[in-house]
Amino acid sequence: MSSAATGQFFKQPASVWAITFATAASFVGIGLVSPILPTIATELDASAFESMLLFSSYLFVIACMMFFAGVISTRIGIKATLVTGLVIIVLFASLAGL
Repeated sequence: MSSAATGQFFKQPASVWAITFATAASFVGIGLVSPILPTIATELDASAFESMLLFSSYLFVIACMMFFAGVISTRIGIKATLVTGLVIIVLFASLAGL
């Protein structure tokens, strides 16, 4: 890659970097669940099938909610959708920690 192409690559708008970070963070979030499945299975006395069903249901819910998030973001705007989603996640993650 030439130095000119490298310079162009790093001069992306902030929105491109934000989307790149959000995409990477979502893959990290999915990757965090997989290593803890054996621990969850042991603690809950669950079979391997039941622990994988837990992971699969998580992915199914995420896939379904992506559809609705797209529709909602079209109606109320992308920023409002992201901020609302962030508030909901922080609220329920805090409640789960109690």
